[in-house]
Order: sequence, then structure tokens, then C-alpha cells
Amino acid sequence: MHFNGNPVMGDDFMNDLRYSELQRFLCHNPWFNLDNVMIVSNDKDGDWTDPKYRELKNMAKNVGFRWHEVNDDTRIIELKEELERKYNFKFEARGPKGEQHTTVIMGGCHLGGCVMDHPTLGAIQWAKQLYQTEVYIPMCAEYEQPGINGTEKMMKCVEVVYNSVKKYNDVDIWKSVDLVTDFNLLSIPQKTFDR
Repeated sequence: MHFNGNPVMGDDFMNDLRYSELQRFLCHNPWFNLDNVMIVSNDKDGDWTDPKYRELKNMAKNVGFRWHEVNDDTRIIELKEELERKYNFKFEARGPKGEQHTTVIMGGCHLGGCVMDHPTLGAIQWAKQLYQTEVYIPMCAEYEQPGINGTEKMMKCVEVVYNSVKKYNDVDIWKSVDLVTDFNLLSIPQKTFDR
């Protein structure tokens, strides 16, 4: 979600951390089953594009990741159709017995806003459609909340995120949205190796 954001409203740590975490994905790629991984962004290349974003996108493609950019108003069903048509990439929501199929890992700017509540692609929208959704906190920034630095903004954001999920009073949303801070706990499809 909006990976570049509003850097003038953040400090260096807030502005650089999500790029560093995206690089971590790229470094671990030999262990990932890239047939089951797709990077999707609603930031499209343009004159405003952050050079770091553009460079990471090029690096990702060079090591075998598929990177797909969508419009800001793209709905989940439209994204699903686009990925299937363009890449033969299919993803499925949780099954009728609760079995997990596809996990959506999210990061970006405005954790308390767009990442959680974007009207078409936010974590809540994925959860409503029964997709297991992991919001990877180190890959998020919060510019909208008040605070004198990134730490204060993120502290306020914890309350906003909690209340965002809580207001739905829906057990499927509670079960479907996880906040993750440890990279090793993300549900990234792994390669299997024969002995």
C-alpha cells in the first residue's frame, strides 16, 4: 500500500525501515517458492516515484520475483482476475473447514489508514473475504497520526489499528488479521528440498 508515503512527515528510521525489510525479502529469495509468491503494489511508476522503490522493484524482478502494480481503486476480485490472466497466479481464501490457502502479507504507509482500512485492498477487506492477512509491522510507516517522531506516531497507531479491527465485531476478521513483527514468523511459501 502506498510504499513511498509522506517522507517529509517522518524521520529517517521510519522512512528507511520498510525499504530495508523489503530488501530482506529479496535476500531470502533462495528459500522461497517463488511460484507461490507475488508482490503487488498500488504505487505505479511515474515522475514522483521514489528511486529506492524503483530500484527495489528492479532488484526483485532480477532475482525472480513477479511484481505487479495496480490502480489505487482496484478491488480484490479484479486483482485476482488480473493475476490469473497475466501470470497464471491463483490465490484462494480460507476453505470451509478453516484450512488456509493463500496468505496476504501487507506493508506500506499509513498503517492505521490505508494498510488496514483502504476501501478496496486494505487488510480488513482481505479479511472480510476470508483471506489470512499478515500485516508486517516493520514494513509499515505511519505518517497520519500525531507525534513528534516515528515512535510516537506508531504508538498512537497501535490504538487505531486495534480499534479498526475491533469495530467490526466479526470473528472472521479477528481470526484473519495478524500483526507480525518477526520476519521469521511470516507465512511465506518455502521451497522444499530433497535429501
